[in-house]
Amino acid sequence: MKKLIYLVCLSFSLLLGNIVSSASSSLPQCNINHSYTSWHDCVGSKSIFRGRYTGEWRNGQAHGWGVHVSHTGSMYEGMFEKNKFHGFGTMTWKRNDPKGNNSESYKGEYKRGKRHGWGHYKWFSGNERVGQFKNGVLHGYATFYNLEFCTGGCEGEYKNGKFIVGSQDTTVIPSDLAKAAEDRRRELFDQLEKYRSQAKLNYLKKANKIDQNNKPAEVTPKKPKEPIRAETNPDKIIPAASGSGFSITTDGYIITNNHVVSGCQKVKLHHQGKSYLANVVTFDARNDIAILKTEYRPSSILALRNKDAELLEDIYVAGYPFGRKISASVKVTKGIISSLSGIGNDFTRVQIDAAIQPGNSGGPILDGKGNVVGVAVQKLDVKKIYKSFGTVPENTNFGIKTSIVKNILESNNIRNRPIANKDPISKTKLGKMISEATYYISCWMTMAQVQKLKSRKAVFVDLENIE
Repeated sequence: MKKLIYLVCLSFSLLLGNIVSSASSSLPQCNINHSYTSWHDCVGSKSIFRGRYTGEWRNGQAHGWGVHVSHTGSMYEGMFEKNKFHGFGTMTWKRNDPKGNNSESYKGEYKRGKRHGWGHYKWFSGNERVGQFKNGVLHGYATFYNLEFCTGGCEGEYKNGKFIVGSQDTTVIPSDLAKAAEDRRRELFDQLEKYRSQAKLNYLKKANKIDQNNKPAEVTPKKPKEPIRAETNPDKIIPAASGSGFSITTDGYIITNNHVVSGCQKVKLHHQGKSYLANVVTFDARNDIAILKTEYRPSSILALRNKDAELLEDIYVAGYPFGRKISASVKVTKGIISSLSGIGNDFTRVQIDAAIQPGNSGGPILDGKGNVVGVAVQKLDVKKIYKSFGTVPENTNFGIKTSIVKNILESNNIRNRPIANKDPISKTKLGKMISEATYYISCWMTMAQVQKLKSRKAVFVDLENIE
């Protein structure tokens, strides 16, 4: 049996220093004004395959890293090649089960749309198999794992989905075998994580984000075949970047990040097809908060919670990732509070595992009662983390605590704010509040300023016309 390679779990420490920056894509957004069959080397979202795919495209096909959610609710996240699952990925199926088991999943390798390679399959019942697959079925070494029993092959060899040889028909695992099974399961999971990390590493190499010597490469932005904008006047003000913001009072005060509006010649708020000029009332560069004032009178406002977020608390992040390239509607991701401090024990921040992207900056982080517990601000930089630790970071994003925001508001005598909700609200009501109180913020600059924009964090560069 081949010696299993253990994946050394690396922990982040104070040495991370200044390696935090925004997520940035080396690929441009697909042009939604063109047919998706012409999309090439870009990132976009389209309803296909009886569901919706969001991710990378090549020659009009899903190709690269992406997510597909089917009409039945099942979801695949991982590598695609020519419209098929190909590489490492995670598939989750949903169903309604009276016993409460409502998901079945496979996490592992795919080849041309079928499970192929190392993988972990978990049934609705809670039973699990970790091992090798070929053409969609178990083929090679595999082990069955269940906390109480295993039947029909605990550990051994499979061929075309059938158990061939090994330990089987064990109804109850004695304590020593139970420990051995648990140790074996952990070894197999380490092996699976090794394949998973390698799959992402290969993807980054292929995308020219890491050079062939496993070192971060300097990504040179691809020059478009035709300029998106032909500007002859370098001093002309144009919409150059975007972020998110949310209303906190009925008379037009908006919260966003300072880096979203810093250096902008003009700032606009966009909502329901209309735009409004926004003035920067004040800003806190250290804590990365800015307060805007507009003439727009919102139909809904968000309350700041009286106390900061709690560890493991469920949260929702709202905003406009990738600007309005994917769609003009607000997007929401769900996660938990995974740490009560940021990089270097920064207690003005919270760490979350909900996905944020360029363009999410300044958006609200809400609890289940519709109260704001933070402001989305940043995520770990993939290239710098890989250079320092040799692994690709995941689900490591940050927000500014509400207590910091409240201090800035109090210092500027902005007090006519709503009282925090005390009771949970329905998802329908929460979704409506988010849609009506979260806005797309555009930053207008000269072309000369745009050239310097690349050094700014968590801002989505968007040179499309915005009315």
